[in-house]
Amino acid sequence: MCDETWPECQNCKKNNKGCPGPPARHTFRDLGPALQGHTISPSTSSTSLDSSQSNQNFESFNSTLSLPSSARPATIQQQLVVLDEKWSDSGAVFHKWRIGSRTKQPESTASMEPDNRHRSALPLQIKRSRQRTLSAELVAALSLGGEGQQLSHFGSYIKQIPGRLGHSSALDAVVACLVNAHASMLRKMPAPELLDPKLYLKAVKALQMALEDPRESLSENTLCATALLGIIESIAGPGKGNNYLTHAGGTAGLIEFRGIERHSEPFAKEIAQLQTGAIIMTSLYRGKPCFLASENWSKFIFNTDGLSNDLATFIKATQYMALYPDLVQDIKDLKAASPQLESAAVLAQISTRNALFTRLTELKASIYTLGLTLHNNLSNGSAAIELPSLPSENPSPTAFHFSSWRMATAYGCFWSLLILTNKLILKLSSPSHSYYFQLEQECRSVSLEILKTWENAWASRPVGGFHLNLSFIVAYEFCTPEAQEWIVRCLNALLDSQIVKAFRWTREHIVMKAKMLAGDTFPVM
Repeated sequence: MCDETWPECQNCKKNNKGCPGPPARHTFRDLGPALQGHTISPSTSSTSLDSSQSNQNFESFNSTLSLPSSARPATIQQQLVVLDEKWSDSGAVFHKWRIGSRTKQPESTASMEPDNRHRSALPLQIKRSRQRTLSAELVAALSLGGEGQQLSHFGSYIKQIPGRLGHSSALDAVVACLVNAHASMLRKMPAPELLDPKLYLKAVKALQMALEDPRESLSENTLCATALLGIIESIAGPGKGNNYLTHAGGTAGLIEFRGIERHSEPFAKEIAQLQTGAIIMTSLYRGKPCFLASENWSKFIFNTDGLSNDLATFIKATQYMALYPDLVQDIKDLKAASPQLESAAVLAQISTRNALFTRLTELKASIYTLGLTLHNNLSNGSAAIELPSLPSENPSPTAFHFSSWRMATAYGCFWSLLILTNKLILKLSSPSHSYYFQLEQECRSVSLEILKTWENAWASRPVGGFHLNLSFIVAYEFCTPEAQEWIVRCLNALLDSQIVKAFRWTREHIVMKAKMLAGDTFPVM
Protein backbone atom coordinates (compact mmCIF):
# COMPACT_ATOMS: atom_id res chain seq x y z
CA MET A 1 0.00 0.00 0.00
CA CYS A 2 1.32 3.44 -0.93
CA ASP A 3 2.64 5.41 2.05
CA GLU A 4 1.95 8.67 0.16
CA THR A 5 5.65 9.54 -0.33
CA TRP A 6 5.27 8.86 -4.05
CA PRO A 7 7.25 8.80 -6.30
CA GLU A 8 9.74 7.68 -3.60
CA CYS A 9 7.29 5.32 -1.88
CA GLN A 10 9.32 3.16 0.50
CA ASN A 11 6.79 0.33 0.57
CA CYS A 12 6.78 -0.04 -3.22
CA LYS A 13 10.60 0.18 -3.44
CA LYS A 14 10.87 -2.52 -0.80
CA ASN A 15 8.57 -4.82 -2.79
CA ASN A 16 10.19 -3.93 -6.12
CA LYS A 17 6.94 -2.54 -7.51
CA GLY A 18 6.09 0.59 -9.41
CA CYS A 19 4.40 3.08 -7.13
CA PRO A 20 0.82 3.78 -8.28
CA GLY A 21 0.55 6.82 -6.04
CA PRO A 22 -1.96 7.53 -3.26
CA PRO A 23 -5.56 6.41 -3.90
CA ALA A 24 -7.93 8.92 -5.46
CA ARG A 25 -10.55 10.57 -3.30
CA HIS A 26 -13.38 8.89 -5.24
CA THR A 27 -12.88 5.17 -5.78
CA PHE A 28 -15.18 3.02 -7.90
CA ARG A 29 -15.62 -0.69 -8.40
CA ASP A 30 -13.06 -2.27 -10.69
CA LEU A 31 -14.93 -3.51 -13.75
CA GLY A 32 -12.19 -5.95 -14.69
CA PRO A 33 -11.75 -6.76 -18.39
CA ALA A 34 -14.16 -4.03 -19.43
CA LEU A 35 -11.57 -1.42 -18.46
CA GLN A 36 -8.55 -3.04 -20.06
CA GLY A 37 -9.08 -1.83 -23.64
CA HIS A 38 -9.78 1.40 -25.45
CA THR A 39 -13.55 0.75 -25.43
CA ILE A 40 -15.42 0.92 -22.16
CA SER A 41 -18.71 -0.84 -21.55
CA PRO A 42 -21.06 1.59 -19.87
CA SER A 43 -22.18 0.73 -16.40
CA THR A 44 -24.13 2.54 -13.79
CA SER A 45 -23.16 3.25 -10.29
CA SER A 46 -24.68 5.20 -7.47
CA THR A 47 -23.33 7.37 -4.78
CA SER A 48 -24.78 9.88 -2.36
CA LEU A 49 -23.89 12.89 -0.33
CA ASP A 50 -25.56 13.92 2.88
CA SER A 51 -26.60 17.49 3.40
CA SER A 52 -23.41 18.40 5.26
CA GLN A 53 -21.25 17.38 2.28
CA SER A 54 -23.39 18.42 -0.65
CA ASN A 55 -22.54 22.12 -0.73
CA GLN A 56 -18.81 21.51 -0.23
CA ASN A 57 -18.43 18.84 -2.89
CA PHE A 58 -21.11 19.77 -5.42
CA GLU A 59 -18.69 21.35 -7.88
CA SER A 60 -16.28 18.43 -7.75
CA PHE A 61 -19.08 15.98 -8.50
CA ASN A 62 -20.03 17.86 -11.64
CA SER A 63 -16.46 17.94 -12.93
CA THR A 64 -14.59 15.19 -14.76
CA LEU A 65 -12.75 12.89 -12.38
CA SER A 66 -10.02 10.38 -13.20
CA LEU A 67 -10.11 6.81 -12.00
CA PRO A 68 -7.33 5.38 -9.82
CA SER A 69 -4.20 4.40 -11.76
CA SER A 70 -4.63 0.78 -10.71
CA ALA A 71 -7.97 0.62 -12.52
CA ARG A 72 -6.96 2.09 -15.90
CA PRO A 73 -4.29 1.72 -18.60
CA ALA A 74 -1.62 4.43 -18.57
CA THR A 75 -2.59 5.52 -22.07
CA ILE A 76 -6.26 6.14 -21.38
CA GLN A 77 -8.04 8.56 -19.07
CA GLN A 78 -11.58 7.78 -18.05
CA GLN A 79 -14.30 10.29 -17.21
CA LEU A 80 -17.49 10.24 -15.15
CA VAL A 81 -20.70 11.45 -16.74
CA VAL A 82 -23.65 12.42 -14.55
CA LEU A 83 -26.74 10.67 -15.93
CA ASP A 84 -29.24 11.71 -13.27
CA GLU A 85 -29.40 13.85 -10.16
CA LYS A 86 -32.07 13.82 -7.42
CA TRP A 87 -32.31 15.87 -4.25
CA SER A 88 -34.19 14.62 -1.18
CA ASP A 89 -36.17 16.75 1.24
CA SER A 90 -33.34 16.51 3.77
CA GLY A 91 -30.86 18.10 1.37
CA ALA A 92 -29.08 14.90 0.38
CA VAL A 93 -28.18 14.44 -3.27
CA PHE A 94 -28.34 11.17 -5.20
CA HIS A 95 -26.25 10.89 -8.37
CA LYS A 96 -26.28 8.25 -11.08
CA TRP A 97 -22.95 7.97 -12.92
CA ARG A 98 -21.62 6.37 -16.07
CA ILE A 99 -17.94 5.49 -16.44
CA GLY A 100 -16.60 6.07 -19.93
CA SER A 101 -13.44 6.95 -21.87
CA ARG A 102 -12.66 10.36 -23.30
CA THR A 103 -12.61 8.85 -26.80
CA LYS A 104 -15.87 8.33 -28.61
CA GLN A 105 -17.36 4.95 -27.91
CA PRO A 106 -17.69 2.66 -30.95
CA GLU A 107 -21.23 1.68 -31.83
CA SER A 108 -20.33 -1.94 -31.21
CA THR A 109 -20.08 -1.27 -27.50
CA ALA A 110 -23.83 -0.92 -27.26
CA SER A 111 -24.18 -4.64 -27.65
CA MET A 112 -21.85 -5.11 -24.69
CA GLU A 113 -24.18 -3.26 -22.31
CA PRO A 114 -25.78 -5.64 -19.81
CA ASP A 115 -29.52 -6.16 -20.20
CA ASN A 116 -30.11 -5.72 -16.48
CA ARG A 117 -28.10 -2.91 -14.96
CA HIS A 118 -27.34 -3.13 -11.30
CA ARG A 119 -29.15 -0.42 -9.38
CA SER A 120 -28.24 -0.08 -5.76
CA ALA A 121 -30.86 0.37 -3.04
CA LEU A 122 -31.38 3.70 -1.29
CA PRO A 123 -27.99 4.52 0.19
CA LEU A 124 -27.62 4.22 3.91
CA GLN A 125 -26.33 7.78 4.06
CA ILE A 126 -29.64 9.15 2.76
CA LYS A 127 -31.63 7.06 5.23
CA ARG A 128 -29.50 8.32 8.06
CA SER A 129 -29.80 11.88 6.81
CA ARG A 130 -33.59 11.65 6.75
CA GLN A 131 -33.57 10.05 10.17
CA ARG A 132 -31.44 12.86 11.59
CA THR A 133 -33.67 15.51 10.02
CA LEU A 134 -36.85 13.88 11.31
CA SER A 135 -35.34 13.46 14.77
CA ALA A 136 -34.31 17.12 14.86
CA GLU A 137 -37.79 18.24 13.82
CA LEU A 138 -39.42 16.08 16.50
CA VAL A 139 -37.06 17.32 19.21
CA ALA A 140 -37.85 20.92 18.23
CA ALA A 141 -41.60 20.23 18.32
CA LEU A 142 -41.36 18.94 21.89
CA SER A 143 -40.96 22.48 23.22
CA LEU A 144 -42.17 24.52 20.25
CA GLY A 145 -45.31 26.59 20.58
CA GLY A 146 -47.45 27.85 23.42
CA GLU A 147 -48.44 26.10 26.62
CA GLY A 148 -51.03 23.88 24.95
CA GLN A 149 -49.14 23.26 21.72
CA GLN A 150 -45.96 21.49 22.78
CA LEU A 151 -45.79 17.79 21.95
CA SER A 152 -43.99 17.07 25.21
CA HIS A 153 -47.31 17.59 27.00
CA PHE A 154 -48.58 14.30 25.60
CA GLY A 155 -46.13 12.28 27.69
CA SER A 156 -42.48 11.91 28.57
CA TYR A 157 -42.21 8.82 26.36
CA ILE A 158 -42.21 11.10 23.30
CA LYS A 159 -38.73 12.29 24.30
CA GLN A 160 -37.46 8.75 23.68
CA ILE A 161 -38.88 8.49 20.16
CA PRO A 162 -36.01 10.26 18.30
CA GLY A 163 -33.66 7.44 19.32
CA ARG A 164 -36.09 4.89 17.89
CA LEU A 165 -36.40 6.41 14.44
CA GLY A 166 -34.92 4.46 11.56
CA HIS A 167 -35.92 1.08 12.96
CA SER A 168 -39.63 1.04 12.11
CA SER A 169 -41.22 2.22 8.87
CA ALA A 170 -44.55 2.69 10.65
CA LEU A 171 -43.09 4.84 13.41
CA ASP A 172 -41.06 6.91 10.93
CA ALA A 173 -44.13 7.55 8.77
CA VAL A 174 -46.37 8.48 11.71
CA VAL A 175 -43.75 10.80 13.22
CA ALA A 176 -43.32 12.55 9.85
CA CYS A 177 -47.09 13.09 9.72
CA LEU A 178 -47.17 14.27 13.35
CA VAL A 179 -44.36 16.78 12.89
CA ASN A 180 -46.04 18.15 9.77
CA ALA A 181 -49.43 18.43 11.52
CA HIS A 182 -47.83 20.16 14.51
CA ALA A 183 -46.08 22.68 12.26
CA SER A 184 -49.36 23.36 10.46
CA MET A 185 -51.09 23.89 13.80
CA LEU A 186 -48.48 26.46 14.82
CA ARG A 187 -49.09 28.27 11.53
CA LYS A 188 -52.79 28.38 12.46
CA MET A 189 -53.86 26.51 9.36
CA PRO A 190 -57.52 25.41 9.14
CA ALA A 191 -58.28 21.96 10.55
CA PRO A 192 -58.92 20.37 7.12
CA GLU A 193 -55.41 21.40 6.06
CA LEU A 194 -53.56 20.23 9.17
CA LEU A 195 -53.17 16.70 7.88
CA ASP A 196 -51.10 16.30 4.74
CA PRO A 197 -53.09 13.69 2.74
CA LYS A 198 -49.99 11.97 1.38
CA LEU A 199 -48.21 11.81 4.73
CA TYR A 200 -51.36 10.68 6.54
CA LEU A 201 -52.14 7.96 4.00
CA LYS A 202 -48.53 6.79 4.08
CA ALA A 203 -48.64 6.64 7.88
CA VAL A 204 -51.90 4.68 7.96
CA LYS A 205 -50.68 2.21 5.33
CA ALA A 206 -47.33 1.71 7.04
CA LEU A 207 -49.05 1.15 10.37
CA GLN A 208 -51.49 -1.30 8.80
CA MET A 209 -48.61 -3.29 7.33
CA ALA A 210 -46.88 -3.35 10.71
CA LEU A 211 -50.03 -4.57 12.44
CA GLU A 212 -50.38 -7.38 9.91
CA ASP A 213 -46.81 -8.55 10.53
CA PRO A 214 -46.63 -11.17 13.32
CA ARG A 215 -43.43 -9.72 14.77
CA GLU A 216 -43.89 -6.00 14.13
CA SER A 217 -47.45 -6.01 15.51
CA LEU A 218 -46.09 -6.80 18.98
CA SER A 219 -43.19 -4.32 18.93
CA GLU A 220 -43.04 -1.21 21.11
CA ASN A 221 -42.46 0.93 18.01
CA THR A 222 -45.78 -0.18 16.51
CA LEU A 223 -47.54 0.50 19.81
CA CYS A 224 -45.97 3.96 19.86
CA ALA A 225 -46.99 4.65 16.26
CA THR A 226 -50.57 3.68 17.05
CA ALA A 227 -50.69 6.04 20.03
CA LEU A 228 -49.17 8.90 18.02
CA LEU A 229 -51.79 8.50 15.32
CA GLY A 230 -54.43 9.23 17.96
CA ILE A 231 -52.55 12.42 18.88
CA ILE A 232 -52.51 13.45 15.22
CA GLU A 233 -56.27 13.11 14.94
CA SER A 234 -56.78 14.93 18.24
CA ILE A 235 -54.78 17.86 16.90
CA ALA A 236 -56.81 17.87 13.68
CA GLY A 237 -60.08 18.04 15.63
CA PRO A 238 -63.44 16.52 14.67
CA GLY A 239 -64.38 16.49 11.02
CA LYS A 240 -64.89 14.43 7.93
CA GLY A 241 -62.32 11.68 7.58
CA ASN A 242 -61.17 11.96 11.20
CA ASN A 243 -61.32 8.47 12.68
CA TYR A 244 -60.23 9.20 16.24
CA LEU A 245 -62.71 6.77 17.82
CA THR A 246 -61.75 4.06 15.34
CA HIS A 247 -58.04 4.41 16.06
CA ALA A 248 -58.64 4.78 19.80
CA GLY A 249 -60.44 1.46 19.65
CA GLY A 250 -57.57 0.03 17.63
CA THR A 251 -55.09 1.19 20.25
CA ALA A 252 -57.18 -0.40 22.99
CA GLY A 253 -57.33 -3.67 21.05
CA LEU A 254 -53.57 -3.64 20.44
CA ILE A 255 -52.78 -3.05 24.12
CA GLU A 256 -55.08 -5.88 25.15
CA PHE A 257 -53.63 -8.16 22.46
CA ARG A 258 -50.04 -7.46 23.53
CA GLY A 259 -50.86 -8.46 27.07
CA ILE A 260 -49.49 -7.31 30.40
CA GLU A 261 -46.01 -8.82 30.07
CA ARG A 262 -45.17 -6.89 26.89
CA HIS A 263 -45.91 -3.61 28.70
CA SER A 264 -43.51 -4.25 31.57
CA GLU A 265 -40.83 -1.91 30.18
CA PRO A 266 -41.23 1.76 31.23
CA PHE A 267 -41.62 3.01 27.64
CA ALA A 268 -44.50 0.67 26.77
CA LYS A 269 -46.11 0.96 30.20
CA GLU A 270 -46.30 4.74 30.07
CA ILE A 271 -47.90 4.61 26.63
CA ALA A 272 -50.48 2.13 27.91
CA GLN A 273 -51.19 4.20 31.03
CA LEU A 274 -51.70 7.36 29.01
CA GLN A 275 -54.23 5.52 26.84
CA THR A 276 -56.48 4.54 29.75
CA GLY A 277 -58.85 7.45 29.18
CA ALA A 278 -59.22 6.65 25.47
CA ILE A 279 -59.69 2.95 26.23
CA ILE A 280 -62.45 3.66 28.74
CA MET A 281 -64.25 6.14 26.49
CA THR A 282 -64.09 3.66 23.61
CA SER A 283 -65.73 1.04 25.82
CA LEU A 284 -68.44 3.51 26.81
CA TYR A 285 -69.27 4.66 23.30
CA ARG A 286 -69.27 1.09 22.00
CA GLY A 287 -71.31 -0.23 24.90
CA LYS A 288 -68.75 -2.85 25.91
CA PRO A 289 -67.05 -3.72 29.22
CA CYS A 290 -63.54 -2.35 29.71
CA PHE A 291 -60.77 -4.95 29.96
CA LEU A 292 -58.82 -2.64 32.27
CA ALA A 293 -61.36 -3.44 34.99
CA SER A 294 -60.11 -7.04 35.23
CA GLU A 295 -58.07 -7.82 38.33
CA ASN A 296 -54.74 -8.46 36.58
CA TRP A 297 -54.92 -5.46 34.26
CA SER A 298 -56.15 -3.15 37.01
CA LYS A 299 -53.31 -4.14 39.32
CA PHE A 300 -50.75 -3.51 36.58
CA ILE A 301 -51.99 -0.49 34.63
CA PHE A 302 -53.11 1.58 37.62
CA ASN A 303 -49.88 1.17 39.57
CA THR A 304 -48.65 4.71 40.26
CA ASP A 305 -45.19 3.86 41.61
CA GLY A 306 -42.57 6.21 40.20
CA LEU A 307 -45.08 8.44 38.38
CA SER A 308 -45.20 12.21 38.54
CA ASN A 309 -47.86 13.74 40.76
CA ASP A 310 -50.13 14.89 37.94
CA LEU A 311 -49.92 11.58 36.05
CA ALA A 312 -50.47 9.60 39.26
CA THR A 313 -53.58 11.67 40.01
CA PHE A 314 -54.86 11.06 36.49
CA ILE A 315 -54.27 7.30 36.79
CA LYS A 316 -56.09 7.15 40.13
CA ALA A 317 -59.10 8.96 38.66
CA THR A 318 -59.29 6.70 35.62
CA GLN A 319 -58.92 3.57 37.78
CA TYR A 320 -62.45 4.01 39.11
CA MET A 321 -63.76 5.15 35.76
CA ALA A 322 -62.69 1.79 34.29
CA LEU A 323 -65.40 0.16 36.42
CA TYR A 324 -68.14 2.36 34.98
CA PRO A 325 -68.65 0.66 31.55
CA ASP A 326 -69.33 -2.68 33.26
CA LEU A 327 -71.96 -1.08 35.48
CA VAL A 328 -73.65 0.56 32.50
CA GLN A 329 -73.78 -2.76 30.68
CA ASP A 330 -75.22 -4.54 33.73
CA ILE A 331 -77.97 -1.95 34.01
CA LYS A 332 -78.77 -2.44 30.32
CA ASP A 333 -79.03 -6.19 30.89
CA LEU A 334 -81.23 -5.65 33.93
CA LYS A 335 -83.44 -3.32 31.94
CA ALA A 336 -83.83 -5.87 29.17
CA ALA A 337 -84.75 -8.61 31.66
CA SER A 338 -87.19 -6.44 33.61
CA PRO A 339 -89.39 -4.05 31.63
CA GLN A 340 -90.71 -2.72 34.95
CA LEU A 341 -87.27 -1.45 35.97
CA GLU A 342 -88.68 1.99 36.71
CA SER A 343 -90.83 0.58 39.48
CA ALA A 344 -88.83 0.63 42.70
CA ALA A 345 -91.25 -1.85 44.29
CA VAL A 346 -90.36 -4.48 41.67
CA LEU A 347 -86.67 -3.73 41.65
CA ALA A 348 -86.44 -4.13 45.41
CA GLN A 349 -87.42 -7.79 45.00
CA ILE A 350 -84.74 -8.53 42.43
CA SER A 351 -81.48 -9.76 43.90
CA THR A 352 -79.59 -8.72 40.79
CA ARG A 353 -80.75 -5.18 41.22
CA ASN A 354 -79.72 -5.17 44.87
CA ALA A 355 -76.25 -6.48 44.02
CA LEU A 356 -75.88 -3.85 41.34
CA PHE A 357 -76.99 -1.12 43.72
CA THR A 358 -74.40 -2.31 46.23
CA ARG A 359 -71.64 -2.16 43.61
CA LEU A 360 -72.64 1.40 42.74
CA THR A 361 -72.60 2.54 46.35
CA GLU A 362 -69.20 0.90 46.86
CA LEU A 363 -67.88 2.69 43.78
CA LYS A 364 -69.18 5.98 45.08
CA ALA A 365 -67.51 5.36 48.43
CA SER A 366 -64.20 4.81 46.62
CA ILE A 367 -64.75 8.02 44.65
CA TYR A 368 -65.34 9.90 47.90
CA THR A 369 -62.10 8.50 49.33
CA LEU A 370 -60.18 9.75 46.31
CA GLY A 371 -62.07 13.03 46.57
CA LEU A 372 -60.66 13.71 50.03
CA THR A 373 -57.14 13.82 48.59
CA LEU A 374 -58.18 15.84 45.54
CA HIS A 375 -60.07 18.39 47.62
CA ASN A 376 -57.12 18.79 49.98
CA ASN A 377 -54.83 19.42 47.00
CA LEU A 378 -57.21 22.12 45.81
CA SER A 379 -57.33 23.70 49.25
CA ASN A 380 -53.56 23.84 49.70
CA GLY A 381 -52.96 25.04 46.14
CA SER A 382 -50.75 22.12 45.06
CA ALA A 383 -53.15 21.03 42.30
CA ALA A 384 -54.69 24.38 41.39
CA ILE A 385 -55.39 27.86 42.64
CA GLU A 386 -58.87 29.37 42.59
CA LEU A 387 -59.07 32.96 41.35
CA PRO A 388 -61.90 35.31 40.37
CA SER A 389 -63.15 34.66 36.86
CA LEU A 390 -62.19 37.03 34.10
CA PRO A 391 -64.94 39.44 33.07
CA SER A 392 -67.05 37.27 30.80
CA GLU A 393 -70.30 35.34 30.71
CA ASN A 394 -68.84 32.58 32.90
CA PRO A 395 -71.64 31.35 35.19
CA SER A 396 -69.09 30.72 37.95
CA PRO A 397 -67.59 33.69 39.82
CA THR A 398 -64.27 31.86 40.26
CA ALA A 399 -62.00 29.72 38.08
CA PHE A 400 -59.42 27.00 38.71
CA HIS A 401 -55.90 27.39 37.32
CA PHE A 402 -54.28 23.95 37.46
CA SER A 403 -50.63 23.05 37.79
CA SER A 404 -50.80 21.18 34.46
CA TRP A 405 -53.35 20.20 31.85
CA ARG A 406 -52.94 16.56 32.96
CA MET A 407 -53.99 17.55 36.47
CA ALA A 408 -56.99 19.39 35.02
CA THR A 409 -57.90 16.24 33.10
CA ALA A 410 -57.71 14.19 36.30
CA TYR A 411 -60.14 16.49 38.11
CA GLY A 412 -62.44 16.57 35.09
CA CYS A 413 -62.54 12.75 35.07
CA PHE A 414 -63.16 12.65 38.82
CA TRP A 415 -66.09 15.08 38.75
CA SER A 416 -67.56 13.49 35.62
CA LEU A 417 -67.43 10.02 37.17
CA LEU A 418 -69.13 11.27 40.32
CA ILE A 419 -72.04 12.66 38.29
CA LEU A 420 -72.28 9.56 36.07
CA THR A 421 -72.31 7.26 39.11
CA ASN A 422 -75.06 9.34 40.71
CA LYS A 423 -77.10 9.07 37.51
CA LEU A 424 -76.87 5.27 37.59
CA ILE A 425 -77.94 5.24 41.24
CA LEU A 426 -80.86 7.49 40.35
CA LYS A 427 -81.92 4.97 37.69
CA LEU A 428 -82.21 2.29 40.36
CA SER A 429 -83.94 4.56 42.86
CA SER A 430 -87.41 5.91 43.33
CA PRO A 431 -87.93 9.68 43.26
CA SER A 432 -89.63 9.28 46.61
CA HIS A 433 -86.43 8.18 48.31
CA SER A 434 -84.96 10.78 50.64
CA TYR A 435 -81.54 10.65 48.99
CA TYR A 436 -82.93 11.13 45.47
CA PHE A 437 -83.03 14.91 45.79
CA GLN A 438 -79.65 14.90 47.55
CA LEU A 439 -78.06 13.09 44.59
CA GLU A 440 -79.51 15.59 42.13
CA GLN A 441 -78.31 18.48 44.27
CA GLU A 442 -74.83 16.98 44.44
CA CYS A 443 -74.78 16.72 40.64
CA ARG A 444 -75.63 20.42 40.35
CA SER A 445 -72.90 21.36 42.80
CA VAL A 446 -70.27 19.25 41.01
CA SER A 447 -71.34 20.74 37.66
CA LEU A 448 -70.43 24.19 38.96
CA GLU A 449 -66.96 22.88 39.83
CA ILE A 450 -66.62 21.63 36.25
CA LEU A 451 -67.53 25.05 34.85
CA LYS A 452 -64.60 26.52 36.79
CA THR A 453 -62.17 24.60 34.56
CA TRP A 454 -63.02 26.60 31.42
CA GLU A 455 -60.43 29.37 31.74
CA ASN A 456 -57.63 26.85 32.32
CA ALA A 457 -58.70 24.79 29.29
CA TRP A 458 -58.90 27.87 27.08
CA ALA A 459 -55.47 29.11 28.18
CA SER A 460 -53.85 25.76 27.34
CA ARG A 461 -55.75 25.00 24.14
CA PRO A 462 -55.84 22.88 22.10
CA VAL A 463 -54.25 20.18 24.27
CA GLY A 464 -55.78 21.52 27.47
CA GLY A 465 -59.25 21.49 25.96
CA PHE A 466 -59.31 17.85 24.94
CA HIS A 467 -60.74 16.74 28.29
CA LEU A 468 -63.43 19.42 28.35
CA ASN A 469 -65.88 17.64 26.03
CA LEU A 470 -66.53 14.84 28.51
CA SER A 471 -66.95 16.97 31.62
CA PHE A 472 -69.07 19.67 29.94
CA ILE A 473 -71.35 17.06 28.34
CA VAL A 474 -71.85 15.35 31.71
CA ALA A 475 -72.47 18.65 33.53
CA TYR A 476 -74.85 20.06 30.90
CA GLU A 477 -77.99 18.34 32.23
CA PHE A 478 -77.60 19.82 35.70
CA CYS A 479 -76.91 23.43 34.69
CA THR A 480 -79.29 26.35 34.31
CA PRO A 481 -80.54 27.20 30.79
CA GLU A 482 -78.18 30.18 30.68
CA ALA A 483 -75.23 28.01 31.68
CA GLN A 484 -76.24 25.41 29.08
CA GLU A 485 -76.10 28.01 26.32
CA TRP A 486 -72.72 29.13 27.62
CA ILE A 487 -71.43 25.52 27.47
CA VAL A 488 -72.42 25.25 23.81
CA ARG A 489 -70.61 28.50 23.02
CA CYS A 490 -67.48 27.35 24.88
CA LEU A 491 -67.27 24.02 23.06
CA ASN A 492 -67.71 25.76 19.71
CA ALA A 493 -65.09 28.36 20.68
CA LEU A 494 -62.59 25.53 21.07
CA LEU A 495 -63.52 24.31 17.59
CA ASP A 496 -63.07 27.83 16.24
CA SER A 497 -59.61 28.01 17.80
CA GLN A 498 -58.71 24.93 15.73
CA ILE A 499 -60.51 26.44 12.71
CA VAL A 500 -62.87 23.45 12.51
CA LYS A 501 -65.75 24.09 10.11
CA ALA A 502 -67.07 20.57 9.51
CA PHE A 503 -68.72 20.15 12.93
CA ARG A 504 -70.57 22.36 15.41
CA TRP A 505 -71.84 21.55 18.87
CA THR A 506 -75.57 21.94 19.45
CA ARG A 507 -77.90 21.16 22.33
CA GLU A 508 -79.05 18.04 20.50
CA HIS A 509 -75.49 16.76 20.08
CA ILE A 510 -74.70 17.25 23.76
CA VAL A 511 -77.90 15.54 24.93
CA MET A 512 -77.24 12.63 22.58
CA LYS A 513 -73.69 12.19 23.90
CA ALA A 514 -74.93 12.39 27.50
CA LYS A 515 -77.47 9.64 26.86
CA MET A 516 -74.75 7.55 25.26
CA LEU A 517 -72.54 7.88 28.33
CA ALA A 518 -75.43 6.90 30.60
CA GLY A 519 -76.28 3.86 28.48
CA ASP A 520 -79.64 5.20 27.33
CA THR A 521 -81.14 4.80 23.87
CA PHE A 522 -80.21 7.57 21.47
CA PRO A 523 -82.96 9.96 20.47
CA VAL A 524 -83.87 9.92 16.79
CA MET A 525 -81.81 12.64 15.11
